Amino acid sequence: MHEEDFQQDPDYVMEFDMRDVKLLYKSVCFYLQNWPGYPACPIEEQQELSYMKDYLYRLILEDMWNK
Repeated sequence: MHEEDFQQDPDYVMEFDMRDVKLLYKSVCFYLQNWPGYPACPIEEQQELSYMKDYLYRLILEDMWNK
């Protein structure tokens, strides 16, 4: 193994029901609206939160489609 193999962030798998997904989506939306901005937080954080918001919304839409 190489040293760089140990420096990667670990991946996690979690299970949520749709109620949890919606609550997480609302929380991410709230934080994005109230994001303190740079330099208080890194700019990458806002980009990652936007990605997370979009991903969670797609899960919600998929759930609606499947009902």
